[in-house]
Amino acid sequence: GGYIAKEGVISPFNLPEGFTGKNILSIHQDHEGNIWIGTNGAGLIKKNVGNNDFTFYTMNDGLPCNQIKAIFEDRRQNLWIGTATGGLSLYKEGTFKSFNVSHGLSGNNITAFCEDRQGNLWIGTHGKAVNRFRDGTFSIYDTKTGLRSDIVASLFEGREGCLWIGTEGGGVERLKDKSFTILDTNSGLSHDLVFPIFEDSGGDIYIGTQGGGVN
Repeated sequence: GGYIAKEGVISPFNLPEGFTGKNILSIHQDHEGNIWIGTNGAGLIKKNVGNNDFTFYTMNDGLPCNQIKAIFEDRRQNLWIGTATGGLSLYKEGTFKSFNVSHGLSGNNITAFCEDRQGNLWIGTHGKAVNRFRDGTFSIYDTKTGLRSDIVASLFEGREGCLWIGTEGGGVERLKDKSFTILDTNSGLSHDLVFPIFEDSGGDIYIGTQGGGVN
């Protein structure tokens, strides 16, 4: 299930009675204030900001998969849904439009999203590296083009325009001007399993690892 932290108090986030999807994989708030919740097998939930009602979306409504691993809204207010086996889906004006390997996507297990300052959508996958989606076309960045690990856990664009890629086993990869720089245990990183990446107001980058704390 989920919890809400407010004024120092953590309380359960109550989903409708009878709802069986207790495993939550992703949460996102859109520009209107609605909360979108991705579940592990029960589809997508929207908590409507106006009346606190819930709307449920599953494969019966057009989703390609009911395991929702990543949710992201771009600057054009398009909502992107990343799934575990069905690729990604664009939710707009009440309908889902899906993209998968048959459309040029490198893999169907989506783990992360990021939009850069040029409006490109970057898509991380589990085992199939990184995709850039631009003008309806996917470009693939993988081990053949310089990426060290194809298992991507997180994506983040820094203020300098670099794309930071957190990987499972390859440390952090920094992409700028089509060139990769690898930051791993050989260069001082505490662990090569990297998950969250964050930049503070001073421009310092924080890297969260599994087993190695924060760098």
